[in-house]
Amino acid sequence: LGFSNSRFYAKSLAELITSQGREILQSTVELVQGNIGRTVIYGDTDSIMVDTSTDQLADVIALGHIIKKEVNKRYRLLEIEMDGVFKRMLLLKKKKYAAIKIERGADGKEIEVVEAKGLDMVRRDWCPLAKQASQFCLDQILSGKPKEEVVGAIHEHLANLGNSVREGTVPLNKYVVTKQLTKRPEDYPDAKNQPHVQVALRRRAAGKRDGVMPGETIPYIMCSETGEDGTILEQSLAERARSPEEISSSGGKLKVDTDYYISQQVFPVICRLVAPIEGTDAAHIAESLGMDASKFKATGLHATLNPTEALENALSGLDDDDRFKDCEPLELKSRSGKMFEFKGVRELLKVDDAAVACAFDAPGEDAPLTPAQIANQTRLRSRSAIKKYYQGWMVSDDEMNPCRTRNICLRDLPDTAPGTAPPDLRCSGTMHPEISEAKLYTELSYLSRLFDIAGAVKALGQNNERAKTAALTKLAPIRNALDFTAAQSAVLLNKSGYKWIDLSSLFGTLGQHKKHI
Repeated sequence: LGFSNSRFYAKSLAELITSQGREILQSTVELVQGNIGRTVIYGDTDSIMVDTSTDQLADVIALGHIIKKEVNKRYRLLEIEMDGVFKRMLLLKKKKYAAIKIERGADGKEIEVVEAKGLDMVRRDWCPLAKQASQFCLDQILSGKPKEEVVGAIHEHLANLGNSVREGTVPLNKYVVTKQLTKRPEDYPDAKNQPHVQVALRRRAAGKRDGVMPGETIPYIMCSETGEDGTILEQSLAERARSPEEISSSGGKLKVDTDYYISQQVFPVICRLVAPIEGTDAAHIAESLGMDASKFKATGLHATLNPTEALENALSGLDDDDRFKDCEPLELKSRSGKMFEFKGVRELLKVDDAAVACAFDAPGEDAPLTPAQIANQTRLRSRSAIKKYYQGWMVSDDEMNPCRTRNICLRDLPDTAPGTAPPDLRCSGTMHPEISEAKLYTELSYLSRLFDIAGAVKALGQNNERAKTAALTKLAPIRNALDFTAAQSAVLLNKSGYKWIDLSSLFGTLGQHKKHI
């Protein structure tokens, strides 16, 4: 009814159904909390979760029957049923939780079963290594052990896991990520950015008949490739995806990208899982895994964010292609008015010298843009992103009744920060900025990164002096334009003051003040 292209489309009826469902759910919550005197900890669509304040299964079941009886009195055609009893629960956010469910076996004995909904570990776009680490952490969280013991066990397990990955003792099958082809590989418009599509295209080019058709699931592993001279080749994220067969037959030229799996597979999954747990945070998790923890140190700003936003802020410190995958390409306008895409320094290192010399020309033209023109157009793109941020659009996380507005609602809701309640009463979600501080900083960092020669050269590796020299030689014809634009972008990026705090500006004058006392 709510789908505009359906033959039965009736928006008013769809709104009536959802509003009636929300009204029934809210009245059920009020009945449980008012008449029965129990706390409702979660409610969504057609169900509620009640804190029974008892650990006796018989009392819990008896209370469930009381709630069922009272609710069913109100309706003739609707009935509520008791779906399950949870002993412990980790409630992360809407539709994402894990709990120990108590069931009775055939012999009447109680059985504990772990039930997980919406967590990363139940999705197939995470490798077994990340899923098993998540399962260990979840088992610890739901074990009922003291908090300090749980946190300590998690940190110790992650430290051992990080060491095993770097030492190469983890079996190859633990790194496999799978994703399904929804169309023919050659029909993907963004095939160069899809790891599983790149694997399928190589299989088709090699004459393989399996793993190349729509509906098939493609397994792949993120790798680093060694060139003939022994140096690590610079490749995009999608180009680093290889099938297990390719790795086995590469003769050692393809090796598992351990840094990717630690920082992009294990780290985000564990951070989201342990976000509500006191005694640990993104910095502790990074340190346990052997990453640079300084990039994830919490600041006063991070302390006010929800776990998802805090993780987004933490990940904004990583200089990785995956971080910028959602950024719009930078399009420049040539002197004749033609638009062309500038893909950045890292992409220029992959093409021939002639293509580098024409990096700031539109196809078919021989009049390149001047450094000032390039810098001005990049600055306009940055200002556009800043403008969108300051427009202050807020969006809700309610998928059934989404809300987008610039109005701040001060309606008071339980467990909701001031100003995050949706102004539309039909919306039951929480409002968040459409363009957060982290997203704005990522956009500005992306534009600066496109012209950053030093960063691109550094990414070639510490012991790869030959490749670094070749890269600088290749970029020499357009070095002035790159350096000039990079300097202009860096000025704007540093003005944001989002990522780093200059402690010397806060405490540097304390010694001078002391002299005057």
